[in-house]
Amino acid sequence: MQIVIIARLQFPPERMAEVRAAVADVRSATLTEDGCIEYAFAEDLAEPGLLRVSEIWASRAALDVHGASAHVAAWRSKAAGLGMTGRELRVFSVAGEETL
Repeated sequence: MQIVIIARLQFPPERMAEVRAAVADVRSATLTEDGCIEYAFAEDLAEPGLLRVSEIWASRAALDVHGASAHVAAWRSKAAGLGMTGRELRVFSVAGEETL
C-alpha cells in the first residue's frame, strides 16, 4: 500500500534562500532512495515562507527507512537552525490510484 505525505513547513520569509539550499540537499538524496516515488517541495505564492511538501512512498517500510536516514537528520537540524516556526505533516495510506 502506498503512503502519501502532505506537509506544510513555515520559515521566516527572509531565510528562504537558505531554506532552498537545504531542501536541494535533502531532496537529491531522497530521490535516490528505494521506494521513493515522489518527493517535492513548493513555495506557496500567497504565503511567504510557507513550503508545501508532497511525498509518495511505495510502502510504510520505505518511509520508515527514509525517516531514519542521515540526510533526513541533517535536514531536520538545518530546518531548526533556519528558524522553522511551523510544521504540520499528514500521512495517508492509499489503496488505489486513478488518473482524473
